[in-house]
Amino acid sequence: MVRNIILYNAVKKLRIEGRSYSEISAELHVSKGTVSGWLSKVKWSVKTKSLLIAQNNKYSAKRIILMNKQKSKQKLERHVQYCQEAKKEYKHLRKSSLFLVGLAIYWGEGEKALKNGRVSVINSDVNILQIVVDFYEKILNIPDKKIRAAMFIYKDIDPDKAL
Repeated sequence: MVRNIILYNAVKKLRIEGRSYSEISAELHVSKGTVSGWLSKVKWSVKTKSLLIAQNNKYSAKRIILMNKQKSKQKLERHVQYCQEAKKEYKHLRKSSLFLVGLAIYWGEGEKALKNGRVSVINSDVNILQIVVDFYEKILNIPDKKIRAAMFIYKDIDPDKAL
């Protein structure tokens, strides 16, 4: 229910001019929630709708550009942080044979095109795969429940023997 019809009409007038809820709220000292509530059931003309859509699209494009810049900045900051953490961890891990062997196996046998943050090693030697599992669990701290195994059995291989 509108208690101040003069203020309500001023809000509607500014909205028809294409002003945003934030601009209206700031100019008329009315909460944004009140502006939204008052205007939520207003039936706008085609001309006003077109103007509001055009205004919104202009602001949306700017917001998307700003959001992308912010995401890029955050990604870079995370990368710097990860590098700093990795340098600290490396000082301790470089003396671990499991760390060095795990890295070497990944370097030689690991999937380099990371997909969905997944790390994988493909090899048919059970002993190497056991070292990889140890590397994942003890060095990379990957929980056991997140480690999966798959087997590719080709036509020339006996499935029972492979399993």
